[in-house]
Amino acid sequence: MKESIWYFLFSLKNIHKTLRRKVIRKQKRNKQNQGITVASFKK
Repeated sequence: MKESIWYFLFSLKNIHKTLRRKVIRKQKRNKQNQGITVASFKK
């Protein structure tokens, strides 16, 4: 039981990391659209 919980937390962390990387890449690619991205995140 404990192991599965740790695995779940670990996978969540990895998903979060990859999502953040994708967002950062997007922002770097669309510097002119950065304001729009920030606004959509604040919602």
